[in-house]
Amino acid sequence: MRRSLCRSLEASTSALKLPAPSAVRISRSTPKRWHSTAEPAPRPITLLRQLLASRPPLSPSSSSSAADAGADEAPLHRIVAYARVVRSHRNVTFISLADGSLPGNETLQGVYRSSSSSSSLPDHQQLAPGVGLELTGRLKPSRGRGQAYELDIEHLKVTAPVDAATYPIPLTSSSTPASNDLLRKYAHLRPREARHAAVLRARSAFEKAISDWFWDAGFSRVAAPILTSSDCEGGGEVFRVEQDQGEEAGPTTPFFSSATPAFLTVSSQLHLEALAMGLGRVWTCGPSFRAEGSATNRHLCEFWMIEAEQLTSSSGPAALHEVMQTTQGVVQAAMHFALHHEQTRKDLEMLWQGHEATLQELESVASSSSGPWPTMTYTDAVSLLESEGRQLDEPPPAWGQSLSSSHERWLAQHVASGPLFITDYPSGLKPFYMRANENQGPEERRTVACFDLVVPRLGELVGGSLREERLDRLEAQPAALDWYAKDLRRYGCIPHGGFGLGLERLVGWLTNTDNLRDVASFPRTKGPLRY
Repeated sequence: MRRSLCRSLEASTSALKLPAPSAVRISRSTPKRWHSTAEPAPRPITLLRQLLASRPPLSPSSSSSAADAGADEAPLHRIVAYARVVRSHRNVTFISLADGSLPGNETLQGVYRSSSSSSSLPDHQQLAPGVGLELTGRLKPSRGRGQAYELDIEHLKVTAPVDAATYPIPLTSSSTPASNDLLRKYAHLRPREARHAAVLRARSAFEKAISDWFWDAGFSRVAAPILTSSDCEGGGEVFRVEQDQGEEAGPTTPFFSSATPAFLTVSSQLHLEALAMGLGRVWTCGPSFRAEGSATNRHLCEFWMIEAEQLTSSSGPAALHEVMQTTQGVVQAAMHFALHHEQTRKDLEMLWQGHEATLQELESVASSSSGPWPTMTYTDAVSLLESEGRQLDEPPPAWGQSLSSSHERWLAQHVASGPLFITDYPSGLKPFYMRANENQGPEERRTVACFDLVVPRLGELVGGSLREERLDRLEAQPAALDWYAKDLRRYGCIPHGGFGLGLERLVGWLTNTDNLRDVASFPRTKGPLRY
């Protein structure tokens, strides 16, 4: 049967007349070219810092004639900057250029001659301090004193005129420096002022160094919520968030259906504890909000916090030491990077001008060879303050009272001559989540496993603690915190601890800026909200 079927298939196939394959010709004609009608891409913008970093080294025998000969061979650069100083003469104009990338008070002198390829010099009325410019030119050795290089400008265009008569912030180095009160009044213009720009660049450097340190130490950066139902610190100084229903809206319905209202976060700590149970070591950097009416130079109602949480190997003094080690590592990383990064170092040298000895002290503190920072208990600190009462700016505290900023500064300066960890505060001074110390005496003298890091000239910089991992110690907390006080504790809560570092306080301490309103670009304090 199978053989007969195969014969029939062969017969039917042979009966088919299939056409012979035709030859395929491959065309080798030139492919069609498409021409773009768009204008060529403009030359990329070069930052002044990049431009000066690319300069060749000068030899002692460099002469003006050699500079002129080499100027035409130097590459052409496109610069976007503003003028700090303008000096106009008959055939040449000197412009001190700044674009925010150069450290301290540094500028690059631009030289614009009437013989440049452009038809004529711009209107001198337009060239004033603060004006925005787009220009192209070549970097060459300078003929004058005060700078090694200058920019030989070939084309210049005024892109942002300025009303020089009413410009409120002095830009020239010869002008009287603007007061801090004036600069705060014009916070939207303040970043153009050299000192504030240096503070902002230093802040950026600190954040980079801290991020790098955490990465190397095995911490995962996480995002914590800004809207929360928790008052982490328990002080009631929270901003409540409600939906704007409009003037003609009917009965309001809460946006969130939970029994508790929504707040702007005071701290990310509770959420970080939950994240640490899965990731081991976590950190975040984000804004925090506290509705406190303090008008001191150390307080803002919106500020940024570096917060970290880590699992610890035990729940005793050794565990607290582990968290303190992490704290010291983070702070030293920020200091060391800034002091050894060429650009940031120049910013710090300008900010500490006249206080070079203090800058040298910071350098020794930043050194990893300095060893662990000194530590003393709260009880010992109170005893020392009581014995040195006559040297203090205010009366010493009794046991159980808070240490004031002046107390903290005095202790940091006279006990450690630098950063100082103060540990084991009374439980009544600290939030509910801090772990109670073991083997304590009477209830009124009980302490918790915590620390404050205090530094000279500032006071408290960091606050941290071990977290209470024992369920029976947290059962009295409100129902709104069941997820934290009960669930996290009964479903495997490994001993852990963490800390919060005020970023503005760190920047203020390391940049010689006493008032935190001069660290934040747009400071938020109680009173009018302009921006």
